This record gives sequence, C-alpha cells and structure tokens, in this order.
Amino acid sequence: MWAFAACWMPRAAGLGLEGPILGCLFRSTILAYSAPNDMVLLVAFLGGAKHDLTQSPDARVIEIAKAELWKYLGTSGQPSRVFFERWRNEIPRVVRDYAEKVRRIVEWSRASPVSVVCSGVRGVALPLCVATGRTDAERLAAGLRWAVARPQELLECR
Repeated sequence: MWAFAACWMPRAAGLGLEGPILGCLFRSTILAYSAPNDMVLLVAFLGGAKHDLTQSPDARVIEIAKAELWKYLGTSGQPSRVFFERWRNEIPRVVRDYAEKVRRIVEWSRASPVSVVCSGVRGVALPLCVATGRTDAERLAAGLRWAVARPQELLECR
C-alpha cells in the first residue's frame, strides 16, 4: 500500500526551508532496492529562483547539499558515495486551467481502454506516480479479465 500525507505548519514552529535546499526524497525508504541494506539514499533538490546554483561548481553544490541536509536532519558524517546530476529544466509548474485539464484526462482515462499515467496528472512525487500507475493497471487488467470471460458480450457491444 502507498500513502501520501502532507500538512501545513506555521513557520513559527521552526519549519520551512530558507536556504538553497528545495526538498529531500528518502528514496531508499520508497524503493528499498535503491541502496544497500545498511545505507539510505537521500536525494536532495537544490537551487530554484531564490538560489541560482547554475554557475556554481559541482563540488560546491555537493558541499551545500551535505551541509543543508546535515543541518535539517541533525546528522553528520560523510556519505560513502555521492551521485550528482544537474537538471537544467524546471520542475513542472501548474498552469492556468490545470485542474480542469487533469479532470478531463482522468475522466477520459476511466472510460477508455487506454490509460494516461504521468507525473503531470497526479503529481511529481514518486509515490503518487507509482500509486496512480498501479491503480490504472489494476483497472485495465480487470477490463481485460471481463473481456476474456465474456467474449460474446464483448462482440455484442459493437
């Protein structure tokens, strides 16, 4: 089972990232195979409009990521391995009439033998993408089972 939880908390509670880190994904918690059993894989997202790191050297961005993660997670030490990738494109942004477009896509998918599953429909968070894909795969599989069990009814629908 997958679940997604979010809540709003006042910044006065000491929450809210002011530095260059945009967020952190605990990937090995979501996908256990992404790190050895005695390790965790943290994926930090840095930069954005307030903290442009495009001209910063890779080593500097890695140091910033480690310092920010250590500060917020209250840990220290050195990672045994570092993976680094620059993403020159932005995270997708919501555009005007986005909710209506998503509603039409979801409605169309429900009534179709084809499914539209992507991060732009339900959200970019990996658990949401996986859950949406799983739900649609189950729906499509149920439709196929129905068709195989009732071929005559399927032919009569034409």
